[in-house]
Amino acid sequence: MNELSLWIKGIITIIVFGSFAENLLPKGEIKKYIRFAMGLVIIAMLIKPLFAVGTIQLPTIDITEQSNYRSFDYKEFYVAKLEERVKNDLGIKNIKIYVNSQQPNEIIYVRATEKADEIAKLLGITSDKVGD
Repeated sequence: MNELSLWIKGIITIIVFGSFAENLLPKGEIKKYIRFAMGLVIIAMLIKPLFAVGTIQLPTIDITEQSNYRSFDYKEFYVAKLEERVKNDLGIKNIKIYVNSQQPNEIIYVRATEKADEIAKLLGITSDKVGD
């Protein structure tokens, strides 16, 4: 019943919008093209339920499973890019960055044997989060 109500409201909305748009247009050739286009839209809205009868329902995806997968990939990629940036910008060979598993953009600790202050400045963290 709800779908029928939404369908009827959609048709009425299109008709009202079309009439309003038609009245705003100046007289001339374009008016008949707009009227034709609105007629096509109304016809499409009228026959829409006929095509919805045999539609296939897509399976639902568990949202927690999907978000865990995305955050894991993001975390690994983010950490690798940060480590690469520090290696390239500061010339450090051995570095390991640890991030919060819930919020991968939060750096917990950086393990490096040299240039602790420069690493902290580059990553925008306090120097007490950098050490060996």
